[in-house]
Amino acid sequence: MGVMKWMMKRGALGGIARSTARNYTSAKARLPNASVEELYEVCIRLRYGNRPDQIAMHIEVMMDGVSAGGFGLLNLCHNFARWEMNINGIEYDVEEVLRETLIDEGVSSAEIKPPLFG
Repeated sequence: MGVMKWMMKRGALGGIARSTARNYTSAKARLPNASVEELYEVCIRLRYGNRPDQIAMHIEVMMDGVSAGGFGLLNLCHNFARWEMNINGIEYDVEEVLRETLIDEGVSSAEIKPPLFG
């Protein structure tokens, strides 16, 4: 692992993936009958609890992605990073760091979902 990737994984980008994974895993344990959309919404509400405008925006983006059939925790993390870190493009290193961190936190590949990068 290169220095840049290591810094990304240990820094804000990795922190976004770690907190999202932990919130998702916790919500899944507490709400075993919840749909995936409901679990994503819990993650969004926990992250932006005091910002209703951001909650509404992220829920709308998430629902659009889910209805298109290609949305997972990787997408949710990337949307958080785009908003909080001003990451505009989908770079391979960003996807790789998010994916590896989610896996390190115990999220399954099926829950991470589709690749963002070509």
